[in-house]
Amino acid sequence: MAYENIQKLSLASLSKRTPGDLIRRIMEDTATIKDFLSDGGRWAAEQVFLFILVFIILLLTDWRLTLLVISPIPFVMLLLSRFWKSINLRYERQWRKNSRCQSILHDIIRGIRTVKSFGNEDREIAKFSNAAKELASVSASNEAFWALLFPALTFFTSIGEFLVLYFGGKMILGQSLTLGILVQFTMYIGYVYSPLRWLVSFPRWLADATTSMVKVFEIIDEEPDIQETETSLKPPLTGEIKFENVSFGYKSYEPVLKNMDLDIRPGEMIGLVGKSGVGKSTLINLVLRLYDPTGGRITINGIDLRDISPQYLHEKVGVVFQETFLFAGSIYDNIAYAKPDATLEEVIAAAKAAHAHEFIMKTPDGYNTLIGESGYSISGGERQRLAIARAIIKNPEILILDEATSALDVETESLIQDCINRLTQGRTTIAIAHRLSTLRKADRLIVLDKGAVAEVGTHVELLKRRGIYYHLVMAQRQTASLKAKTQSQSESKSEIA
Repeated sequence: MAYENIQKLSLASLSKRTPGDLIRRIMEDTATIKDFLSDGGRWAAEQVFLFILVFIILLLTDWRLTLLVISPIPFVMLLLSRFWKSINLRYERQWRKNSRCQSILHDIIRGIRTVKSFGNEDREIAKFSNAAKELASVSASNEAFWALLFPALTFFTSIGEFLVLYFGGKMILGQSLTLGILVQFTMYIGYVYSPLRWLVSFPRWLADATTSMVKVFEIIDEEPDIQETETSLKPPLTGEIKFENVSFGYKSYEPVLKNMDLDIRPGEMIGLVGKSGVGKSTLINLVLRLYDPTGGRITINGIDLRDISPQYLHEKVGVVFQETFLFAGSIYDNIAYAKPDATLEEVIAAAKAAHAHEFIMKTPDGYNTLIGESGYSISGGERQRLAIARAIIKNPEILILDEATSALDVETESLIQDCINRLTQGRTTIAIAHRLSTLRKADRLIVLDKGAVAEVGTHVELLKRRGIYYHLVMAQRQTASLKAKTQSQSESKSEIA
């Protein structure tokens, strides 16, 4: 249930927690709760039943001595209540240190290629070692605390036994109690104190389980910001998208988009242009409804995006992100991820359309070739082509391309561009590209600046205006010319050498 709820949470909620934090809640905390309820619950039932049974026998034997047996219990419970808050805080701190260790480990393993590329193995070893030492220090402190507290509580719990022997002996001397009853009583005391000693150690288990329960139920009880409702609509999506006075910021005090108005016509290809940080990817995230705008509204076919079923929307929208993510599995599984019931023929057709079939057939097992996590066993361009094939097989009504050709060489980019041109025909497309030349065939270019629409027009129209877009194009041409000149000089030096 916790894992199911994580899948339903919005990106805004998930971004507040680290992957290690979430993994610990799903794997370890649920196991802790399970062990507490199964083992702890069974032991608790046995010990409570034993205590009640023996307590009744002792009462029937001699009620005065029975009161002496249980007389230390209120004092022990009071002592435990005094320390309960401290015990909880200690296990909460231990949980946080453990979670940090797991987060560091997850990041190091996931980013191992970057770590090795920069030669930072020793640095990462030191980082994890420091986190592990902090966890060990907190754990040792908790163990030392309990090692001091538990014997003291056990001692106070056993005081009743001394009281019984002392006052029982006096009662025998006063001839108000027989020796046989006292011997019988002392034999039963062991059965009473066994549950009591277990009860004294119970708070330690309870504190650990309570901490895990709190962390798990934080996830279960959190209401998703974006969720499916009974009134969610599933209308036909022709791709008419409108931004009406839309404002949004990942932080309320730092707006990314400000009062944006934008109309995208059905079947139109829109190119988003602008400097880094002006809100291009944010605009895409809002269309996908990964976030909801903080002001204004977004409509598709005149229907507010918040009234459309999120799952239905994601089924109708195809995306190729700049950062391609591939799952650990086969090439076939990664392409068919967008359409789980796809046939082999459909997968191959999508791969061919994305110009991925040729390199796939060169792999050892073809479409059944396993690729490592994130697809690091293949090149960046090959990963990008698989992502494009994944979008093609979905045949979406709305297509979003976030730097879809960023990882491709010039020759492959030309092939993919032809494929994308065919794919975008008759389909509403929103494309982001830093290489402005790839957006020349867009129906319109939207230039964003300071979180708002600054310019709108075709490539030729915007060049004539000599505004923001013109300066971006000139800057790129200058950079390309400088690169070509540098490369030419390097080649000349090589020939001379």
